[in-house]
Amino acid sequence: MPAPTRTPTRKASPSHPSRASADPSVAAAAHRIADLLESVIAPNNAAALSRGTSWRWSRALFGGGKLTPSPRPRFPDLSELRGLDEQIEMLSHNLRQFLHGRPANHALLTGPRGCGKSSAARGVFGKFQRQGLRVVESDPEGLAELPDLAALVAGRPEKFVVFCDDLSFAQNTALFNLMKSALEGAMIAADNLLVCATSNRRYMLPERFAENLGAQVDDDGELHPDETTEEKTALFDRFGLWLPFFAPDWGEYDAIVAHRLRLSGVHPTSALLREARQWAETRGPHNGRAARQFAAAVAGRKGKARK
Repeated sequence: MPAPTRTPTRKASPSHPSRASADPSVAAAAHRIADLLESVIAPNNAAALSRGTSWRWSRALFGGGKLTPSPRPRFPDLSELRGLDEQIEMLSHNLRQFLHGRPANHALLTGPRGCGKSSAARGVFGKFQRQGLRVVESDPEGLAELPDLAALVAGRPEKFVVFCDDLSFAQNTALFNLMKSALEGAMIAADNLLVCATSNRRYMLPERFAENLGAQVDDDGELHPDETTEEKTALFDRFGLWLPFFAPDWGEYDAIVAHRLRLSGVHPTSALLREARQWAETRGPHNGRAARQFAAAVAGRKGKARK
């Protein structure tokens, strides 16, 4: 009887995918791609919530919300701010009630850009973070997914504030409706979640002609805004605490500049204050942001260390 024929074993070529010793860099890249796809398709928000005390909330690519830890959040020192004591105290009082388990309101900080809304809010958050406050930053689109976040934190012992800086919209009625529903129901779904937002609009009603084109006037001369405007005002009505911020006058601006210069280790001479006014006039409004930027420029020019 003839001996059985043995099929020769095929040696794997260097490029054959079944080889035992795969290229480590290719394998690492594949793992990174797999992790990225998993985080986009099904973000592990519960795992992210267990890391750190500050996060970023955004809309996931395929729906729902995505939570990402913020390793180095910036919380300004409230001693850096001038002329905002009343707004800071009212926001602090609201958050103090919230942390103590008493009723509190969603907060909206309004006013022109550069007048300290964001700095004041973040400074207050930093003060209360030492008392257990947890901060989640979000863009407006992320607020539409607020019910997902409320469900995620419901029942947890921590208190969470969701901060949305520069709440502004184009003509997006669908987003208005989503956010209205989210803000209306967020406190019901989780009593440990509060929303704080800033808006550069001084007034919630339309300020430009193009935004009033759909408005109508009845026989009695009463103005009725169009549906999009109604949606905007209905959304802003969801915020129980409104804190207006205002641009300083020139005297207040001088005081802010002097304070910023001292914090930077620079003596505020009259010549520097005149220069600060010129600085602001060439850039636009004279506000706290312009004062901070001027102080930074002078401190750098004089070789002062960063504070």
